[in-house]
Amino acid sequence: MKNLIEKISIKTGQTKLEVTALLFIFASIVTGVGLHFAVIGKNELQIATNEKSSWELIQKEKKKVGRDQVGASNGSSARSNSKPYKVHLNRGQIKDYAQIPGLPRSLAVLIVEKRVDSLYTDFYDLISRLDEAGIYYIDTLRSWVIE
Repeated sequence: MKNLIEKISIKTGQTKLEVTALLFIFASIVTGVGLHFAVIGKNELQIATNEKSSWELIQKEKKKVGRDQVGASNGSSARSNSKPYKVHLNRGQIKDYAQIPGLPRSLAVLIVEKRVDSLYTDFYDLISRLDEAGIYYIDTLRSWVIE
């Protein structure tokens, strides 16, 4: 190996240390590519064939959103069944927010009270006005509140 490094150093005009570093980098790349194709590449191909295309996933999500019913979309929150529904950020009333699974009624009251002075500009405005409670329930609210 020393002879190879010396020969390359003489032919290229680089120091032995530079040649050693380049050989190390080259060996690392070759090893990484070999491992990728030998082990990891097989798993990725299997995963890719099992996944749906992004077009199919988008269409599925569009159908799902189309089926979701929105609470208080026309200012009314009357519902005949007790199934949870999405709530509009600025039109939802206390009972609309209170029906969200995992959200306490006291937070539903707070959401409506904080909206009295001015409407929420977006979801993050809602969270910021709720302080710590907003941070704690951010995932729950994100799933059920629409803008």
